[in-house]
Amino acid sequence: MLSGLVCGLLWEFWNYWADAKWMYYVPILGNVKFFETAVAGYLGFLAFGLEVFVMWPFVWPVFSKIKIGG
Repeated sequence: MLSGLVCGLLWEFWNYWADAKWMYYVPILGNVKFFETAVAGYLGFLAFGLEVFVMWPFVWPVFSKIKIGG
C-alpha cells in the first residue's frame, strides 16, 4: 500500500507541473487538496498498491519465460 501511495504522490507531483494536466473532482473533502487532487482521492492509490501486489503472482510466470536480450 505504501508503494501505491508513493506512486500516486509522484504521479500527482508530475501532473501538477504539466501544461496539460488531469483535473480531479472528489465530492468528499474536495476543497482539501495536495497538488491537483483532493486528499481523499489518494485512497485510490492505496488500493492500487494492493491490486498490483495481488496481481504479481499471476503475471510472474508469464514474464519469467520471456527472454530479453541475447
